[in-house]
Amino acid sequence: MPREVVPTDITDFKSILVKFKAKKVKKVILFLFPEQALTFLRQAKSLSYEISVTGGDVFADETFFTEAKKLT
Repeated sequence: MPREVVPTDITDFKSILVKFKAKKVKKVILFLFPEQALTFLRQAKSLSYEISVTGGDVFADETFFTEAKKLT
């Protein structure tokens, strides 16, 4: 299973998403801050990449959860 560790200030996930899409990754576990996770999902959508996500505390953030539902 591919694994990517990213800096806490990353805002561009496109290269990672392209790599995952090429490897046909269907699900990822996100341990990101809420805004980073939303950026990840927005960029995935812009690449027409449908991916299932799960993660830690980010999913307890109500704003993230509401916005993420719109993107998946």
